[in-house]
Amino acid sequence: MADLLEQIRRAYLVSTPLVSIATPDAAATVASVTKEIQSVQAKNGKHGVMLQWDAVRGMTSPTGKNVTGDLNQLTDNNPEALLNPVEMLSRLTKLEKGSVVFVHNAHLLVAPDGKPAIDIVQGIQNLRDCFKRDQRMLVLLSSGMTIPRELAHDVMTYEESLPDADALKSVVRAIYEAGHDQKKPDATLTTKAVEALCGLSTFTAEQVTAMSLTKDGLDLDGLWDRKKAMIDDTPGLTIHKPTTTLDDVIGYANATQYIANFIERQGINLVVWVDEIEKQLHGAEGESNGIVMDQVNVLLQEMQSNNYHGMVLLGPPGTGKSLTAQSTGTLTCQLDLGGLLNSLVGESQSRLRQAMQIIHAVSRGKVLFLATCNSTAGLSPALMRRFKSGKFFFDLTHDVSDRIPIWRYFIDKLGHGDPDLITGIPNDEGWSPANIQVCVETALTMGMALKEAAEYIVPEGQASARSIEALRSQAEGVWISASASGPYRRPSKDAEPSREINVEGLNFSEAGKLN
Repeated sequence: MADLLEQIRRAYLVSTPLVSIATPDAAATVASVTKEIQSVQAKNGKHGVMLQWDAVRGMTSPTGKNVTGDLNQLTDNNPEALLNPVEMLSRLTKLEKGSVVFVHNAHLLVAPDGKPAIDIVQGIQNLRDCFKRDQRMLVLLSSGMTIPRELAHDVMTYEESLPDADALKSVVRAIYEAGHDQKKPDATLTTKAVEALCGLSTFTAEQVTAMSLTKDGLDLDGLWDRKKAMIDDTPGLTIHKPTTTLDDVIGYANATQYIANFIERQGINLVVWVDEIEKQLHGAEGESNGIVMDQVNVLLQEMQSNNYHGMVLLGPPGTGKSLTAQSTGTLTCQLDLGGLLNSLVGESQSRLRQAMQIIHAVSRGKVLFLATCNSTAGLSPALMRRFKSGKFFFDLTHDVSDRIPIWRYFIDKLGHGDPDLITGIPNDEGWSPANIQVCVETALTMGMALKEAAEYIVPEGQASARSIEALRSQAEGVWISASASGPYRRPSKDAEPSREINVEGLNFSEAGKLN
């Protein structure tokens, strides 16, 4: 907030006429900016009325001051005239020098149906020169607005950041003391509460904290639930509720151990999973309208300016890449770039910046982007330079002995049925972990032996043989193996083929599980 107030103060002093502020809490912004400008006016011996407009109340004072005289001057004693936004804009030329007018929910006026409203746009343009001359200012407030091209060179845009840790500490302490007879919360509780509140606006943080008060302290779980709901409410972001850990990713220990260690050593607070990033970005450089390319640029700029970390997990479908991204044990959200697309110029970038602001606030700057992909198409050199913290290749396992632990895991996890149904491991050459999982599920669901269930499986190595070979060629020597240390090396062509394994060799327990 301090940075924003300094920027607005300077803008007012140099007679900037048209300003747009993206804010998560318009009322708090109006109060703070009003106080700052009134301070400037008093210090410099300037005058001017402070007003705010919304579609229900029309024109009012943000400070509660009686402004009847000023309103009569604007309306010719007809206050209802100011309820019409076009009429309101046309009458603002009557305001005295140095005046400031805040317009709430300006995005709904400027582009009510996603397209610029020509009468509103023209009304704003008409104010530029006369407001500049008389040091008056029109402040357009919104949660996030794309300025139409017609106004792009006339309106100065600012963004109010979400409250930092110190501001949230003040919120927690004030509400806790009010609810506990002025007793101060201990440092540990305050720290945990602030962690749960990061990413919320000041007003929302106040409300959530108040609702989470208990006679014994604060309901921290309730605070976290609100944070997760807030992420889900942000376009393009979805909170992931993990049901697995990295121990559930079998056969790719080199990647999972590295990711776990990286998260711990870097103090990562949020994992952002971008699934099948190549499909979301494919064709960006050749598209006609440039929207996807603009999104790529915004993403990479945000990652660079905030020093975010990024890794890429490449491999055929079903090899555990997405499971790895979902199972880190750290708060995880999924970023859907396609869900942020909009045909309006600049709107997609605006939505992505809003999502990135939430990501930054929630993580307190400690973010790991995990991108999963089944192809290298769309992975530009610029993107790979930002996702430089690790690039792992998840290949199909090459030897039957490597797949035994995967069979063991899924039979142990899912196999609570009749052990007599599972009479042996089928020939699983070219199978992915996902193929093995489906086979076990099919056997248990349909009352089949594994060999019989295998007849309903098309091995990934067979279904995607050409693309897998192409991936192996691209990854060899330049991607890190997800399963073994060092650079990836493709399997030898004369490697021993998989052979059928008898169930006795897997040591079933009496409960039908593998030991």
